[in-house]
Amino acid sequence: MLGFRTAYGMKAPAGQRARRRRAAFAGATCVGGLALGVGGGVLAGTWEASEPRESMPLTRTVRAGIATLTVPGEWRKASGPRGPGPSAQAGGTATLEPLPGSPARVIVMVAPPADRSLVPPAMRKLVRDLGRGPRGARLAGHPAWQYSALRARKSARAFDVTVLPSTAGVLGIACASTGWSYDASTDCASSILSVSMGGARILAPAGDLALRLRLPRVLATLDQARVRRRTALRRAATAARQARLARDLARDHLAAADSLRPVAGRAGASLVDRLSDAADAYLALARAAELGSASRFDAARRDVRSAEARLR
Repeated sequence: MLGFRTAYGMKAPAGQRARRRRAAFAGATCVGGLALGVGGGVLAGTWEASEPRESMPLTRTVRAGIATLTVPGEWRKASGPRGPGPSAQAGGTATLEPLPGSPARVIVMVAPPADRSLVPPAMRKLVRDLGRGPRGARLAGHPAWQYSALRARKSARAFDVTVLPSTAGVLGIACASTGWSYDASTDCASSILSVSMGGARILAPAGDLALRLRLPRVLATLDQARVRRRTALRRAATAARQARLARDLARDHLAAADSLRPVAGRAGASLVDRLSDAADAYLALARAAELGSASRFDAARRDVRSAEARLR
């Protein structure tokens, strides 16, 4: 019977030869499996590398109220409760994270100016104070104001707040850090590429700008009330109606003074005073009518005319 020879030249028994054949086949199978496994690994790696990956856009468009901003592509809407400011879904407000997973936040909002700082009221509530006041800055090429390194009211965060006024409201950008290790010079507002305000004219910030923006609306409302109520006052047939209309006119002038006072500054201080004086004169006229004193009524009416002349 034919068979394999041993290392010493003798034939091995048939059973041993069969076992050797099976061992050789098993060894060949293991080597083949290893080669296939290595080859499969290379193929799998090549397949994964060839899959298309989602590309990050260079820029992104963000809208907050009437404002449209072009920002870096990695900025995204913030999710979850970590945002330090208003909800991302609030009207006229957007809350963004500058890097995916970052605890830092960028808050964008548009609102009418509440005072001479031009900082939107909701954004003003996020910080303890406005520090040393504004310094000149630029936002997407436009002159702006920036308030730097402001302490948060309810957390250990720090804020840089940049404001850009327009005829339709003020755009506020708040850059919220994760803590006091934040370098305030690396403000997020400098990364914003372009800004538009829905057709409104963008304005340069100034100390009297809030007054100039609010004044036309306040005076127009007051003028409508004055024309209507003064006409009715001249035609009033009873002292009670005269008193009621005079009190209404006093409230109208006082409301105008209260609305202008936060934005008045030195430029509008005299106007606020004259509105308050007119309110006092109409209130004195109402009291004279209630007392039924013709002499006091005539004196109060003269005071009203004087107050009106100074107001004009």
